[in-house]
Amino acid sequence: MRPLSIRAAVNFLESTLGVLPAGLSCVVGAFGEEQADEYRISFSLKGSSEIIYGVIWPLYDRESVASDALNDVSDEESPIKRICDALHDAGVEDVFRHAVLFTPELCDDCGVPLFPDRQGEVVHAEMPEDSPSQHRSSKCHECYSQPKLPRLRLQHLQQ
Repeated sequence: MRPLSIRAAVNFLESTLGVLPAGLSCVVGAFGEEQADEYRISFSLKGSSEIIYGVIWPLYDRESVASDALNDVSDEESPIKRICDALHDAGVEDVFRHAVLFTPELCDDCGVPLFPDRQGEVVHAEMPEDSPSQHRSSKCHECYSQPKLPRLRLQHLQQ
């Protein structure tokens, strides 16, 4: 089911924005308090830093990820490997994986999950202003007015 939500997100962005899957970039980050409980997958237009869409990949009881293996794709059964495979199968070639565990933050004002960007900040996913109005949400200005703090070290790994 989880790979289908990635494919559905890519198809939605392709049909809504008229962009081919190869024109998308993704950022993947593990989220949890002490261990990874889920991965959040952010989508942006290739070459843009703005996160336009997000998908959550929950980890089930039998799945666990050691903190030193959050972005290890060498294990065929690891969640990050399956996420990257699902993204590549959907046509997304540019995938950035964070090597840190993020705190599962939600917007204090509107309650939506926040998604990682390449710089290691968690932000609202917002469709572009020129996208059809039924797919845009109003920006939560409280979140955008907060100062941005640096995050832990990041690691960009190509598959």
